[in-house]
Amino acid sequence: MTELSQRTFRAVALQRAASPEQLDHLVGITRPSDWILIAVMCVALVAALTWGFLGRIPTRAAGEGILISGGGRVVDAVSAAAGRLSSIDVSVGDHVARGQQIARIVQTDIEQRHAGALEVFHEREREYNDL
Repeated sequence: MTELSQRTFRAVALQRAASPEQLDHLVGITRPSDWILIAVMCVALVAALTWGFLGRIPTRAAGEGILISGGGRVVDAVSAAAGRLSSIDVSVGDHVARGQQIARIVQTDIEQRHAGALEVFHEREREYNDL
């Protein structure tokens, strides 16, 4: 076993490593492609951390509210359509009048479909006028 451990390195490699002539050369540990990979990984990490603090993921939740009238009668507060709650205009304990808006709901799906339909309409209108 000792003979095998002594012959782990070639004699030429040992002489080259021990030679003082090689001490003034720069030892190449990493290649330029390794530096590019490290830079890409750092940019991805910074982007992930930035998105982690500043990014938002919209979630859907069904909800209903209740309002209690002055006489102790409970009234449901239900939205007429589904969407994303963008703001609440009242706080707990506020008095609300009939017909008063208490929250705003953004309906991005419907808005996008409406914008697409308007584009198609204007395109068809231009085609009609060209005839």
